[in-house]
Amino acid sequence: MKPMYTRAILLLSIITWGCGGKPPEPSRIGVFADTGSMVELTSYAKRSSSGDYQAPDQAQVPEAARVNSFYVNMPDVIITESKIVWVGVGAFKMQIDVGAFKTQIDVRAIDEGKLEILETQIEKTSGGVYKVSSAALQSKTGGIVGLKVVLPLGTADRIYWVKLK
Repeated sequence: MKPMYTRAILLLSIITWGCGGKPPEPSRIGVFADTGSMVELTSYAKRSSSGDYQAPDQAQVPEAARVNSFYVNMPDVIITESKIVWVGVGAFKMQIDVGAFKTQIDVRAIDEGKLEILETQIEKTSGGVYKVSSAALQSKTGGIVGLKVVLPLGTADRIYWVKLK
């Protein structure tokens, strides 16, 4: 392949790699992940009164090779306080050692302090839809990435999860 064509293909790949799907229609209420196609996220972890978040039910968490960004269209969300978080899968496992007996069990909750908060950018797209993104997402592989949305006082905050392959 000629160098000029190789450069053109590489440039086109870089441009389209981060583009993914277009924002959801303003009439669609919810949280969405741009994983190359638009995925509606319907399961989430609520923040408990102790400040922990429940571990995601692995069967209900969508899987993707990457997450380019999240889109939020929820009128009650305090969008300026939304954050993208990442955590290694190991954070949802706990080692139990009792003498010669060793096992790992699933953790039902994770302390907010164990979440890696990524630098987050928020921009309004159209209608009430906001794009929430982070350049740091591109370097994350494995683990679970989430969008933490803050709701009004009296309503538990939520994290919408996507498992990275």
